[in-house]
Amino acid sequence: MRERPTIPSTASPNSFAERTARTAHLVAQLHAIVAELEALHPGRAFPLDGHLVGSLAEAAAEALFNGPLAAVASAVGRVVSNGQARLSLNRLRTLNSAVAPSDRVPPRT
Repeated sequence: MRERPTIPSTASPNSFAERTARTAHLVAQLHAIVAELEALHPGRAFPLDGHLVGSLAEAAAEALFNGPLAAVASAVGRVVSNGQARLSLNRLRTLNSAVAPSDRVPPRT
């Protein structure tokens, strides 16, 4: 079993950059855990899906877009039966570049 590096946990990272870095580290740990579970149980898949992945996508979207929801809502693709719709990260970045400074949400402190 490969040893995973640890990063000290912080209950409340001070900056957006710290939250992003901590999230990336935790996601890497999730992938390592999945790989280990799959090695312990050959032929069995342990996909990261469902609510967890949706929440991770929302956190990524927060990193890429700071503006009014209406701009994003009008740009999403077809809504499927479960109420979800697709929007690429590139499209989200493009939408973000068009947001006026007065429409941005102030950063958390």
